[in-house]
Amino acid sequence: MTDFLALRPSGGDLSPSSVVSLLAAYGIRALRGGRVEVTTHPTFGPLLSYSPGGASLEAASLGAASLGAAPDGNLRVLPLTASEAAELISSTPGAPADQAPLVDLVLRLSQLVHDTPEVTSISVQGAASVTVAPYHPMPELALRRLL
Repeated sequence: MTDFLALRPSGGDLSPSSVVSLLAAYGIRALRGGRVEVTTHPTFGPLLSYSPGGASLEAASLGAASLGAAPDGNLRVLPLTASEAAELISSTPGAPADQAPLVDLVLRLSQLVHDTPEVTSISVQGAASVTVAPYHPMPELALRRLL
């Protein structure tokens, strides 16, 4: 796997070719007809949102009252299990009838973020963007981890 911080030592958006390389390594393709975003919350760690209409989630500025659902979709703390990913998609109003590809995408993004903690945000819609930053472990936070 490429050291993406070597390409952007102080962090920032990855180049389009680096984004394609990272997402291809996890088998992630562009999403049509919706938006999946991952952003890192300072307290909760990585959060994933899914919106079928493509509305953006500003998860970095979430207030405590809005932590249950995104304005136009749903929000979950990562990493996710297969059943949690399926529930995320199926409980979102306007989700497509064939949900298996979305569940697969969500699980792949969850694994990518789990494996690459320097990824601070990902947006997958028609095109994708990835932002990285130096990773500083915060053991005082009991972040969820896949076992």
